[in-house]
Amino acid sequence: MKKLLFFALIALLGFSASAELPARVKEAAKSVNSTPTLRVEFKVNGRPGRMLLGDGGKFALDLGDARVYYDGTTQWAYLVPDKEVSIINPTADELAAGNPAAILSTLGTAFSGVRLKGETYRLMPLSGISDISEVTVSFPGTGVWPQSMTIVAGAGTLSVADMKFTPGKTKSPLSAFQLKVPKGVTVTDLR
Repeated sequence: MKKLLFFALIALLGFSASAELPARVKEAAKSVNSTPTLRVEFKVNGRPGRMLLGDGGKFALDLGDARVYYDGTTQWAYLVPDKEVSIINPTADELAAGNPAAILSTLGTAFSGVRLKGETYRLMPLSGISDISEVTVSFPGTGVWPQSMTIVAGAGTLSVADMKFTPGKTKSPLSAFQLKVPKGVTVTDLR
């Protein structure tokens, strides 16, 4: 399930310009790629989540019981119920597989899309990226940011709804992408 959540969030913001994508999706990609900091609040299958994206692939993802931070070098994965933190310096391949921000530049070339009805679009992978087979994204009547998504992948269907985007005009500090390890938590440092 956590793997599917990562892929969902990758798809959530993973739009970059591509000739095969509808203009509305390309407009969202342009906005994502030109924003120094982007805060996103959403619900995943009814549960609240939030993410902060920064320059250089930095991100902070909070799904309640799982939190992942990446500062451009080090990645912290905190499983709250287990009171465990894993720390790694991910390889390029690991980043490509699990970093929502790192994949922004590749999904535009990896998906094609068609308009279904109104402002709803169906995105299909051009090849076997991850285990996502289809993404349906809906935009409000006006505005550049998506409102909801449904991701179909090997592990099942994931609904991302009530998406609220807040672009920032300045970069977030590096500390926003680093986990301050809570006391009493087991740390596994694999760097």
